[in-house]
Amino acid sequence: MQKLNQFQSYLKDTFPKESAPLLFIFSLCCELLILLYLFFFFLWTTEILLPGFISFRVSLAPYFAVLLGATFGLSLLGEYLDLSFPKMVRFHKIFLAMGLLWGIIIITISLIDFPWWSIVGILGFFIFVVYYFYNTFLLYEQK
Repeated sequence: MQKLNQFQSYLKDTFPKESAPLLFIFSLCCELLILLYLFFFFLWTTEILLPGFISFRVSLAPYFAVLLGATFGLSLLGEYLDLSFPKMVRFHKIFLAMGLLWGIIIITISLIDFPWWSIVGILGFFIFVVYYFYNTFLLYEQK
């Protein structure tokens, strides 16, 4: 904890909050994070459609851990700069439908050898989570 406080004081002394290079780095990192998440979902989809094609060469777990760490670090930097991730939601229902359809297809393909009642239960839970996410995060921002 003491080292974290020392690092925060060093950061405050080196880069004031109004520092243009720090704001530029923050915006570039936000864009990079979006691209890294898209690449992760591409790798994940490839792994589900062609089992073993990715996992025999590269493990996705460390990549995902790095993504979560980068997200956490970027949110701390944004908190320091009194900024946040863009919250402007221009989310159309067609994108929700496409994402839901993609998720259902990917989960269904990965569950081919499961019993039918298990597939229905997992897909039902998936739809419930997506509905909860939509109501909690996307509708909340529009109010």
